[in-house]
Amino acid sequence: MKKIISCLAILAMMSAMVSCGDDTSSEITEVQITTTKPSPPPKYPEETEAAEPVVIDADSYLGQWSGGKNSITIEKSDEGYTADIEWVSGGGAFLMNSHLHYKCEFNVSDSTMICSEGVLKQIKYEEDGTTSETQIYDDGTAIMKIDTNTYEWLDNEVYEYYLTWLDDKDDSFSDVIFLK
Repeated sequence: MKKIISCLAILAMMSAMVSCGDDTSSEITEVQITTTKPSPPPKYPEETEAAEPVVIDADSYLGQWSGGKNSITIEKSDEGYTADIEWVSGGGAFLMNSHLHYKCEFNVSDSTMICSEGVLKQIKYEEDGTTSETQIYDDGTAIMKIDTNTYEWLDNEVYEYYLTWLDDKDDSFSDVIFLK
């Protein structure tokens, strides 16, 4: 019985709310609700046709390449190209910077950079804050080669380029991959 009385009281309040106000007409105002479909997030990289792999030429080598704490900078020069390679070894009292400078030329037949006249200098940092520079050699040779990895991403082929440095004097960096 209490439920019926509660329902009747609720209906009476609702009818009182509807009949309130100055307007005695039964005009209904139409409300138009519009919804928009959310746009999908942008895709990165933009969808394009599958790109052809870029041909490796001398300009492909230009710029800064990094592999961990090691870096290679290849630039144009009056005589062709230069490559500057820097790495840090040791730590604490045994910290040493190494800098190797090559003169290079691009080999069109196999798309490699042939480097010669390599000068290796090592800078040792002493405990008293001073540095000492030692030239290790001045006849270094090397070959630098760019290779590619191809993989698919968002239904497109993506090409990743990496540089390998093969030094004829010291082969310690043959397993380091340098990325741009």
